Amino acid sequence: MKHTKAVAALATALVVGLFAAQSQTAQGQDATKRIGDPYPLATCPVSGQPVADASTIATDGREVKFCCPNCVATFNADQKLYLDKIDAAIIEDQLKVYPRHATCVVMNDEELSDPLGPDADDAKPLVVGNRLFRICCKKCIAKIKKDPEKFIADLDAQVIAAQKADYPLTVCVVSGEKLDEGAYEFVVANRLVRLCCKKCAEKVRANPLDAIKKVDAGRAAKASAAKSASAN
Repeated sequence: MKHTKAVAALATALVVGLFAAQSQTAQGQDATKRIGDPYPLATCPVSGQPVADASTIATDGREVKFCCPNCVATFNADQKLYLDKIDAAIIEDQLKVYPRHATCVVMNDEELSDPLGPDADDAKPLVVGNRLFRICCKKCIAKIKKDPEKFIADLDAQVIAAQKADYPLTVCVVSGEKLDEGAYEFVVANRLVRLCCKKCAEKVRANPLDAIKKVDAGRAAKASAAKSASAN
């Protein structure tokens, strides 16, 4: 029995040590190679449980968070399965906020269908750097993947243009300070987040879910108020 416990303890130590080394590598990748947004989902792609900041890796230029080190090993055994699952969740979430009159970021003269309209499927969904792109054709995929930072910046511009006029919050989601015309504009998960200063953008990047929830709640409240006003 003592031997069994010793073996189990050694195995646990090896798993934790391996994850720690992997985590350090991922931290380095985050600083130099990560492209696009931080992980924008609240749940682990393997277990479905809430994510933990300590269980974070970077793969293929994107950040992925898990609930525990054991799920990292499961993910690495079949990354395509879980990345497809992540992409499906990102598409479902970000389609709701995608600019309604956007053009393809590659073929700028190609106007896309309404993301919430009956012809939404006409635009091809593509997830790069944890960000949903809607593109006019499959040929644009290679161009976006070749220079994702450029096209993410182009998509940011479309998001800001589409969401700035009816932005629902009057205070910074991080500091609580009142916003003015010079507010810093940051995009995460295809949502405009207006902040009191650039420093707050790093806090949003570190904890995007809090900002996403506040912006979504603000938009829902504003839409509800507008509906009530029109009904009266």
